[in-house]
Amino acid sequence: MLSFEAAAGVNPADMMAQIQALQAQNKALEAKFDANVGAVATRVDNLQGQFTDVAKGAKDATDAARASYAVAAATDAARSSGPFEPAYAALVGVLPEDPNVVALAALSKKGAPTREQLRDQFTKIELELVRAARVGDPDAGMWGQVQASLAQFVVVRRVDERDDSNDLVESASAKMKANDLDGAVAQLSKLKGEGAKVVAPWLEKAKTRVEIDQRLAAIRSQLSKKG
Repeated sequence: MLSFEAAAGVNPADMMAQIQALQAQNKALEAKFDANVGAVATRVDNLQGQFTDVAKGAKDATDAARASYAVAAATDAARSSGPFEPAYAALVGVLPEDPNVVALAALSKKGAPTREQLRDQFTKIELELVRAARVGDPDAGMWGQVQASLAQFVVVRRVDERDDSNDLVESASAKMKANDLDGAVAQLSKLKGEGAKVVAPWLEKAKTRVEIDQRLAAIRSQLSKKG
């Protein structure tokens, strides 16, 4: 009696070999599939990383652009003689922790005269300032009193005369004519006595203008370094 395999004309050894060959092919396909899946996963991870970097770069660029615009707007607004609170609010929105931005909070509420206005105001008080500096100088003597009286017409100086107060005023005047408000403020801050009293209201406004401009300049400088 013939077996089923013999009746079907199938050699059991050949069938086993075919099965093993199919199993080997299946394992090869599985390995290839796993390798492809791994490669795809790695590629996806790389793309995600690149996307994150691009997204972060885009955000940083957007934030930098917003900050630059806010600083430019605040600078323009601060150049006027009044408060600049709306522009300052925009600046706080992009640079809330910047120490110079924080320091501008109170200054934005009152603002300061423009540099041109301060120059005009200084011209109006200059002669009064010279007279006050002379009168208030204990070393000026009679000659200083004479100059103080004549200051409304002309300032007379002897060749051998030394007057620190008047020198400070003259130096400040020269700096104002050269558009050097910072230098003028530095000189006039050294005045004492009557001269200091006369210049005090102007000096307070001038110092505010200098501080506003310096802090905005510092913010712009920091942004340029980051860019």
